[in-house]
Amino acid sequence: MRAHPINRRALLGGSAGLALGAAVSGAAGATSASGAALPVGDLPGWKQVIREDFTTAVPRGGFVASPTTYGELATTCAAYRAYGKRLGVYGNGPVNTYGYYDVSKTLSTSGSLLDMYLHHDTATNRNVSAAVFPFRAGSTTNAHLYGRWSYRMRSYNATGTNWACVSLLWPDVDSQWPMAGEIDWPEGDVRAVPSGARGNVAGFFHPRGAQSGHEGTVPIPGLNGLWTNWHTYTIEWLPNSLKCYLNNHLVLSRTTRVPSTPMRWITQSCPSNDNRGAPLRPAGSAHVQIDWVVAYDRA
Repeated sequence: MRAHPINRRALLGGSAGLALGAAVSGAAGATSASGAALPVGDLPGWKQVIREDFTTAVPRGGFVASPTTYGELATTCAAYRAYGKRLGVYGNGPVNTYGYYDVSKTLSTSGSLLDMYLHHDTATNRNVSAAVFPFRAGSTTNAHLYGRWSYRMRSYNATGTNWACVSLLWPDVDSQWPMAGEIDWPEGDVRAVPSGARGNVAGFFHPRGAQSGHEGTVPIPGLNGLWTNWHTYTIEWLPNSLKCYLNNHLVLSRTTRVPSTPMRWITQSCPSNDNRGAPLRPAGSAHVQIDWVVAYDRA
């Protein structure tokens, strides 16, 4: 699994075991930092295969990318001791002209939240961000052909400018993009004070068969939601059917040119782009927080 750059425009089948977060029981988690409990268990027509709610605290600096196996945590770091192979990350390296992935300077967990701290690191003179994703049990991937993903996230203290984030389904084989398609939900600038569309929730569906990253792109409306508020995002993907939900409200439904090859889920951040797709230099800082992530296979 290698980094997928998100500088191309305005701004990603393992075993059937269940990847479990700590201390979950019953039909839903008892408490939640975001006000919406972790979904626990199967849904009609869906078998839950990933469930993560970040209950073990790991301070910033405790996440370290493996120096030998791209996409995995270093086995000597605190995050690996806490989460084992339940979580994966992108290795250190440039994401675009102004951004650099470095999980040791950006990721932490506390209060049952995963926090991604986007900022300028003075020690390295880099604008640092990260990418993170849960794995299936017994596997170092979360790729599957069709499925359902739900995740609860927001931006926090996002006072800086030109910081962006995207949660997406991306082809499991990188070289299949853009022909295989892509689903970005949500994607955009995470700042706290909107300026035009910036700070507002939005997304993009890139259809199967596209010859470029722009061809046939369909915007996903965000119902005037803001990144700074907690929202539950859901992607439901079946043969010839793609649906996206915001807090259980259907915001996109497509039945044509729906992706039909395995895809993997990732949340990643970097400096924003301008309307032509050119990276912008960020200033200040922002946090992106994830309360929980769940995934399902067709039953």
